[in-house]
Amino acid sequence: MSSLSKVNANRINAKSSTGPKSAAGRRRTSQNARRHGLNIPVLLDPILAQEVKTLARQLSQSLKNLDLVDAAYAIAEAEIDLKRIRNIKRDIFHMLNALRPPTTRSEWRNKPNLDFSAGQRFSAGQRVEADATALLEQMLRIDRYERRALARRRSAIQRVTSCIQENSTGPQNWQNEAKKTNNFKGAVAIDHQFKAGRQPALSSGSAVRHTLRDSAENLLMDVFDAVASRYSCRAFLPTPVPERIVRDIVERAARAPSAGNMQPWRIYALAGARVEKLKTLMAPRMATELPRGEGADYTIYPQPLAEPYSARRFQVGELLYKAIGVPREDKPARYKQYARNYRFFGAPVALFFARENAHGPAQWADIGGYLQTVCLLARGHGLHTCPQQAWVSFHRTVREFLKLPPHLMIYSGMALGYADEQAPINGWRSPRAPLGDYASFDGFES
Repeated sequence: MSSLSKVNANRINAKSSTGPKSAAGRRRTSQNARRHGLNIPVLLDPILAQEVKTLARQLSQSLKNLDLVDAAYAIAEAEIDLKRIRNIKRDIFHMLNALRPPTTRSEWRNKPNLDFSAGQRFSAGQRVEADATALLEQMLRIDRYERRALARRRSAIQRVTSCIQENSTGPQNWQNEAKKTNNFKGAVAIDHQFKAGRQPALSSGSAVRHTLRDSAENLLMDVFDAVASRYSCRAFLPTPVPERIVRDIVERAARAPSAGNMQPWRIYALAGARVEKLKTLMAPRMATELPRGEGADYTIYPQPLAEPYSARRFQVGELLYKAIGVPREDKPARYKQYARNYRFFGAPVALFFARENAHGPAQWADIGGYLQTVCLLARGHGLHTCPQQAWVSFHRTVREFLKLPPHLMIYSGMALGYADEQAPINGWRSPRAPLGDYASFDGFES
């Protein structure tokens, strides 16, 4: 039970508070928040969320300690929220400064009427005074949001200060702390995000930030980062990917364009025992059936393959095998690496993309767009992918395993999971042709 002095102190604080003390007051404050957009959390506004991300990256660029990084994001969120609130207060101040009695009938009709009942009549002076009073009341109500943001920022800064005083910021220390708190899996997932060049999702007591951390981490990576950091990952960590994240990716990817909005894709997502069963089914066949397998269900590379496409394909193959030290003449070693396709390169999640047999080139292109969207959304969750048309060579096995209906055929497979950034095979990137080789621009004025 609180002491008498504590109770008295709380009563004094309550009396000096400008926050709402009645149901009507809380309703007015809520309406005020909606009027100015303050009821929308900073992280649910895409523009403000991007500002938070940018500022947090600057604050936490050299930090690896989880507490420090989380505090850096909290500081950034509070700072951007303060900026938003102070911009609103500035606008109200400008409105106050611009108030003056209307001098013409037209001005009187067009004068904004903030809080007046219909039919009331005011003199010019009364009208300006009432407008000013209403604006000042709005500013007073907004003050509490500013104080709240200032308190959040101050608290986060104090966390940084105390953490720096008490702990080293080395990655080994925070991993040890994560183990002590039985949260090592979560820490490993966040470590993957660091290695992938992005900061981990925010955490705090607020329901909004908790939701963002669990299901909207893509707010923390913009589309430019996602495109630039995507590559075909050929070595994954066994860290499981929650079903809710895979569902989120697959569902959001359906925003990909398709001719006539046909949405011609059909997706099969596998994890856990189902992935292991398929890998077990394929394992004994690798020694004798590579590289042709059962024969492709469709032609992946036209024959003969003309230039410059043949040279590009040759080059990327050389770069891949060079990364793992396999010479061109060592075919057994090359087949061994190729066989890792059928183990999904160690990824915990497998996706299969199917299409209608009757569909043509336009629908093939649509599914390609969907597949690319999956790759980019995966990056938003700190995940990597590897599209795998290699599975087309075992289309009959995949058809039977997935129980595909007769009217569908496999378009591609895909490995999905957290990249093993230490694996040599993930340390190279396939080159791209210069812009002038594939694009022309005409008619632009600047």
